[in-house]
Amino acid sequence: MNPKSIELQSRYLANNSNLIGEKQKLTTTEQSDSYEQAHRQYHPYLRDMTNINKFYDIFIIDPANGNIVYSVYKEVDFATSLQTGPYTDSNLASLFQQLKDSNDPQAIAFADYKQYSPSYNAPASFIGKPIVVDGKTIAILAAQLSIEDVNSIMKERGGLGISSPIMVQRTERGPSDGVGPGCSDIVNLATH
Repeated sequence: MNPKSIELQSRYLANNSNLIGEKQKLTTTEQSDSYEQAHRQYHPYLRDMTNINKFYDIFIIDPANGNIVYSVYKEVDFATSLQTGPYTDSNLASLFQQLKDSNDPQAIAFADYKQYSPSYNAPASFIGKPIVVDGKTIAILAAQLSIEDVNSIMKERGGLGISSPIMVQRTERGPSDGVGPGCSDIVNLATH
């Protein structure tokens, strides 16, 4: 890790007095640099968006080097590189690879559920899009989706008979559907 990454992990993880799983409660530190000022301004909003939308986490990723420059929950992936760091084989890194060269503000990518070690090996999927300004991607915004929300939908039996199974279908989409090659959709629920 580079010195800036080590400093950010020290500031927001190691020196954060909140318990593991509660690091998102820290809004400000004693620092006064530009990162801290931006964190102080935007973190409460992004933390609220995570809660309102029931995301597990929200990330901002630098498209040039894969650095996770922001995370609401500040797990161990925060301030690491998805190109050269310990999580290059993760599904978040796969999402980054799908979007890093896109300058299309309408592009959306999805990385399917897979165990994600920074989140205690819990199954996680990711959805993201490039943030494009003047035709150039300046960041990638990604949200981590918990499998618990899918499980709660799957457990909802209202309106179904005892023997009515629920199926989740994953389909691959091609470039002509407006989502992009390699994206998947797990929202096809069917009852039989």
